[in-house]
Amino acid sequence: MLNNFLNDTQIAALNNVSVPITVQAPISVAANVCGTTVNALAALRKTGDAACTAKSGSAALASVVDRQLLKQNKQ
Repeated sequence: MLNNFLNDTQIAALNNVSVPITVQAPISVAANVCGTTVNALAALRKTGDAACTAKSGSAALASVVDRQLLKQNKQ
C-alpha cells in the first residue's frame, strides 16, 4: 500500500515491523487513506474508537510512518 511512497530501505524496515502497525496521523490523512470522512472519524473519536484501517496509501501517510515507525527502528 505504501510501495509507491516509500523507498526500498523504508519498505525493508517496515517488513521487520509486526503487522498490523499503528500510527497517529492527522485526522485528514487518516480519513483519506481509510476511505471515510473527517466528520465520521471525529464522531468516532468522541466515543474513543477513532481507529481505522488504511485502504490506500498516500505521501502524507508515508511521511507519518517514516517519522513514527521507521526512525524508531533505526535507533
